[in-house]
Amino acid sequence: MAEVDNYVEDLIGGGLTDGPLAMYGADLGIPRWDAARNANAVMFGDNFQFRYLQGDWRGPSIVMYDTNFNPIGIPTANPIGVAMQPVTQLWPYQHDNPEYSTILPTDFIKIGGTWYVSVMVTQGLGNELRTEFWQSSDLVNWSGPVLSLPHPSHPGNVMLTFDVIGSYVYIFGTGGLARNQPLWLWRNPVDQFPLGLWEPWGWDGNTWDWGIPNENTPVLAGHFGEICFRYLGGKTVLSYFDAGNYKMTALVVDTPWSDLYAATTIDYAFGLSTPQIYGGYIWPQSALDDPNGMKFSVSQWNTMANDPYHVMLFQDTLATGLVPFDRARAARMVSRVAAAPPVAAVGGVAAAAVQGVIGGIRGAAAGIRDGWATGSPFKPAVAGTAAGRRLNRRWAGNKEASSPRSNPSVQAKTVAQPAALAIKASQASRVTEAPAVVDSTALSDGDKPIRVRAPKSTASRRSTRSSSASPTPATTSSTASHTSPSSSSGFEQ
Repeated sequence: MAEVDNYVEDLIGGGLTDGPLAMYGADLGIPRWDAARNANAVMFGDNFQFRYLQGDWRGPSIVMYDTNFNPIGIPTANPIGVAMQPVTQLWPYQHDNPEYSTILPTDFIKIGGTWYVSVMVTQGLGNELRTEFWQSSDLVNWSGPVLSLPHPSHPGNVMLTFDVIGSYVYIFGTGGLARNQPLWLWRNPVDQFPLGLWEPWGWDGNTWDWGIPNENTPVLAGHFGEICFRYLGGKTVLSYFDAGNYKMTALVVDTPWSDLYAATTIDYAFGLSTPQIYGGYIWPQSALDDPNGMKFSVSQWNTMANDPYHVMLFQDTLATGLVPFDRARAARMVSRVAAAPPVAAVGGVAAAAVQGVIGGIRGAAAGIRDGWATGSPFKPAVAGTAAGRRLNRRWAGNKEASSPRSNPSVQAKTVAQPAALAIKASQASRVTEAPAVVDSTALSDGDKPIRVRAPKSTASRRSTRSSSASPTPATTSSTASHTSPSSSSGFEQ
């Protein structure tokens, strides 16, 4: 079956969030419902005042949206309101400073009268220094960090997503921007979050249970990017960037500790249709079992031209045709190794093959969707701005973006490439970061050019992972040192 995207509309960009909001480009777009303002609070990552990543560089920042996905202003604290005025950064810091380049949100939530946000403090690809939690009573005035998890520590506590079910906050986590780690699970008492005990869901060789160390037993194997967990309609819904397969996926199960290998899944966006996608955050207006009831924020960044750099709305249908969780079957699980993905080392044969693919797409990439950069597939992409080059340190394959302050391990950058192109490049190694823009003219399947934007469709691609083979804990081969985070966090290793 052909891969079909369910693109709906852009959420930011010219005519939407420039003007009074002064935000032409941004990524991520994590939505939460703000009952106080009767609107969606949408948190963006790195955002810029003008096109091509020019002007003020801010992030994280919040823009309010109505229930029809229209931007209506930014949150204000007088006392609690919304105003059409330029976006602001949640708290002051200097981007590209000697310690780190930027701060990126991974999720946020309101518990009682307090909002909490989890952010990654990062200095380049695979060099997330720590994950911090900050708090606010009004989405405007933030204080913190109230908790800091240093890296490397647990391999999965870098990018986090969480939601409340009953008396616990359940937390899914994965690695950072290298996007080469599986998923782990914890829970934290809701009245102590995030400072309470991070109780792991782990496997001891005989059974799954809370309190069992989980470093070597993640709940789902794979190579994950951005993740989003929401408790929706009495079910656990996970959306994620499947970096290993270059697509956006969502799944539904009964509980966070259910068997994720038996989940109903949908693939709602694909890298070969919408190049250089990531993110994938669930909107509060989403509904299970309704035709196109699920709504997602999906990011796209043409790293060759720094335009488009935006967030889009996608939709799809996610049905609750679930396979019941069977604890007896889970107890019979055997080990599954989540092997680290191969990478193309700079200077190697595989890297040269990948570089050849990348080199062949620079011109045509500009013509992808809405006239990328120049509006013509025959003109070169616009060169990145200084801000764009700094921001590109998060990604692979951009030597121009390197800096004397960058971590040495980041200097030998890998080259991004979608999974399907690995075969085209003489089976060059796949890297799960910043997938390359697809060349709509140079690369072809026989004589048929690769499609770079699927037509709008309400078709849903549903599948149920087979439960015929007993799923097993996915052990990780990560060699990162597992030093414990601050003891004040109550993080159990």
